[in-house]
Amino acid sequence: MSVLFVVVEAGAAGFLKPVFEAWRDTPPDFEWSIALTDKSADVLGPIIDPGRIVGTNLDRTSAAPVGAILDKVETSAILCSAGGHALEHAVIDGARARAIPTVQFIDTWYNYRRRLEKNGQLNLPGKIAVIDDVAVQEAVAEGLPEERLTCLGHPGLARIPLLPPTADRKTLFIGAPARRDYGHSLGYTEATSWALAKQVQKKRPDLISDLAYAPHPEEAGPPDAETPCRRYDFGVLESDYGQVLGMFSTPLIEAFLAGRRAVSVQPDALGTDMWSASRQDLAPRALDEEDLVRALETPIPDPTPLRARLSNAASKLEAILGTVQ
Repeated sequence: MSVLFVVVEAGAAGFLKPVFEAWRDTPPDFEWSIALTDKSADVLGPIIDPGRIVGTNLDRTSAAPVGAILDKVETSAILCSAGGHALEHAVIDGARARAIPTVQFIDTWYNYRRRLEKNGQLNLPGKIAVIDDVAVQEAVAEGLPEERLTCLGHPGLARIPLLPPTADRKTLFIGAPARRDYGHSLGYTEATSWALAKQVQKKRPDLISDLAYAPHPEEAGPPDAETPCRRYDFGVLESDYGQVLGMFSTPLIEAFLAGRRAVSVQPDALGTDMWSASRQDLAPRALDEEDLVRALETPIPDPTPLRARLSNAASKLEAILGTVQ
């Protein structure tokens, strides 16, 4: 068996990174190769043998290189990320034309159907790997076929350590390109969420002693020129910040899993709650100033139940790949 991995976004790369790191010491019982974009190469390029990389700095908006890669690489299965990009759809189309079994993985708990739609129509792989049973239920509710869904866990989140408790009120706000991706359909953007955080800090410095903004890699910049910025990596939760605010990004989930206070700030939110932890009643979200104050005053929720659901992802991945030969 030989598997081709196609990884488009940095988040998808972070999802798989622990698997590839583990395979350096204990290789799987199959051959594999990988195709990367510039975003995923930043995360995975340093840890992967260059001889396994069959395409790098690929354009996620272009289907052009896919045919040549699939014709060049001998593979009996393909595992591809699912972000709704043209490159990913081309992989699924090309694999279908060549009768190559496919699995796509969804590395978060929202927009399941949207990630698999091409020109408004579902463009499905053979199997769809989601994180857990909650994701299965939500994906089915969005119209994905239950018989194609399987639970994978989350390799990246499964290795987040539980940090020692802290009463530190120094706060990091995790940015995201919400306005670019959703316009004003959510009822809030990164700018209005950040504004609410600053508003509460001004009125309650006892709850937010210091506040910095961590821009998402694809944000044009912070919401305003006066914003103090800090690059996010998990280490800042260990050393510098006792609590984290944001909207619905993976780092916000990381903070929750680590035992840090994590709050989704969604002023005037419309429709479905986009943050999985608050949607599942695991952690709080704030729709206004009163909500945010309350969330910052209450005890930090226990992340243990979610931590348990994310375990054994690497072995689950190998088991899933073993069924698509």
